[in-house]
Amino acid sequence: MLTGVFLTADPETSLLQITVPRKIETNTDGEVSETHVTYAIKIDQKVYTLHLEKQSFLDPHFLVYAYNKSGTLYPDSSFIKGHCLYQGYAAEVPKSVVTLSTCSGLRGLLQLENVSYGIEPLESAAAYEHMLYQIKNNKTEFLPLQENYPTTQVVDQSYRILVKSE
Repeated sequence: MLTGVFLTADPETSLLQITVPRKIETNTDGEVSETHVTYAIKIDQKVYTLHLEKQSFLDPHFLVYAYNKSGTLYPDSSFIKGHCLYQGYAAEVPKSVVTLSTCSGLRGLLQLENVSYGIEPLESAAAYEHMLYQIKNNKTEFLPLQENYPTTQVVDQSYRILVKSE
């Protein structure tokens, strides 16, 4: 299901939308490959196809050491979760960048040309529902997110959500 419910937000923030991303199976031989994943997501009544490739910020040989109850140091791989960080693009938008974590739902940023969106799972939702919101940046000294652009900006935004029935 890709249909969304639109929610109104604080007048100075952007429109919110509830959406249900759909994972598209791209492998036809039956084997599951998590190196590349594809999702379909509806934003403002238009479906976008997100092509994502697994990325790693840790070396494949990275080790975490811990102490057991007797005080002995040992390598412990349980601290490293399954790798779930992806980067990619929206097929319908030539100048797009998508950076998502898929560890527990989709969480991250989508930049479709000069419009940026944040996405995060709704914790209490029974379905695979996600909150999608536009990130407004009125500061002209910052460039939009671009592939290989080293600067990160975090903006705190609060919302008042009013659900309208149609």
